[in-house]
Amino acid sequence: MRFWDSSAIIPLLIEEGRSADARRILREDQEILASALTPVEVSSALWRRRHAGELTAAAHQEAEQGFAQLSRRWREIAHSQRITDLAFGVLSRHPLRSMDALQLAAAMFASGTTAKIPIVAFDRRLAAAARAEGFPILP
Repeated sequence: MRFWDSSAIIPLLIEEGRSADARRILREDQEILASALTPVEVSSALWRRRHAGELTAAAHQEAEQGFAQLSRRWREIAHSQRITDLAFGVLSRHPLRSMDALQLAAAMFASGTTAKIPIVAFDRRLAAAARAEGFPILP
C-alpha cells in the first residue's frame, strides 16, 4: 500500500510527462491510500487546466470519470483535527503550501508509529519534505 499525493494521481487521469511512471507504480501495487482532501485537489487541478485551455471539455469529462473509477478503489484517510495539528508541525519545518502540508500530515497519520508508508508524489517540494520526515518516495 502506498499513499498517493494528488500530483501523482493527475497523471493517471490525463496524459502528462509522468503518466507512464504513475501507471507503472499503480500496476506494481494497486492499493491506493489517499487523503479525504484529494478530490478537491484533483478537481482544482483539472479545472485550472480547463480554464487555461489546456484541457478540452471532453478530456475533462473523461478525466472526471477516470477519477470516479479510481477513487472507488482506494482507502481514504478522513480529515481530522489530528491531521490539522500534524500539518501545523509540518509547516513549521518545511516550505509547503497548505494542501501539501495536509497531504503529508495525512500520510503521517496513516503511518502512525509504524514504519513509514511509501508516498507517491511528483511535486518536488512535497517529496523533499516527506523524504526529510523519513518517508520513502516514489518514483
